[in-house]
Amino acid sequence: DTVSVVVWSRPIATATNTPATCGLSNGAFTFSFPDHPNRPMVQFSLDGGSTYQASVADNSGSISYFGQAGGTYNLLARWGDSFCPVSLGSHTINIIAVVAVMSQPSDQTVFVDENSTFTAVVTNADTFQWQLSTDGGAGFINLTDNLTYSGTQTTQLTVNSVEAAFNGYLYRLIASNTATGCSFISTDNALLNVRVRTIISNRRITSRVNRN
Repeated sequence: DTVSVVVWSRPIATATNTPATCGLSNGAFTFSFPDHPNRPMVQFSLDGGSTYQASVADNSGSISYFGQAGGTYNLLARWGDSFCPVSLGSHTINIIAVVAVMSQPSDQTVFVDENSTFTAVVTNADTFQWQLSTDGGAGFINLTDNLTYSGTQTTQLTVNSVEAAFNGYLYRLIASNTATGCSFISTDNALLNVRVRTIISNRRITSRVNRN
């Protein structure tokens, strides 16, 4: 007798991934695969074969699965009729570290005409901006380096020759990482207390002296 032997070809696919950022499950896997002339559908598994994603057309060339958390995945491919599962190996979605405030700026108390310094410790950031509020925190404006302020785009802000009018001002640092596109984070507000020096006369009369 003549016997026909059918040899099922195995699915061929390559996998690439996108890291997870901003502390979110926003990583992704993309599978690329050639068109097989005798196979209409193909499936992929992200969990070692326990479950498979919905079948996709074999001639579509690629498929992406978004919303993946950082971690290691065992990937498989098989034909849409569940034949010929093939391991694509172990693949890791890296986690890009988020920007974090490790040390908050603290309140400062200085006398008029002294300098005051606010410092914050922030990790995984490459962009910094100090902000000022003169209305108790209702609104903030960005600061720029000038005669009054220095270090406005660093983690340490210096207020030079503090004036009495600065009493009650609030300062905060916002920071971000341009490589991730994540929203900036903000430190706590730090309060500037300004004191006016006193002079005691030889007649034991105490008087406060205005800046001018």
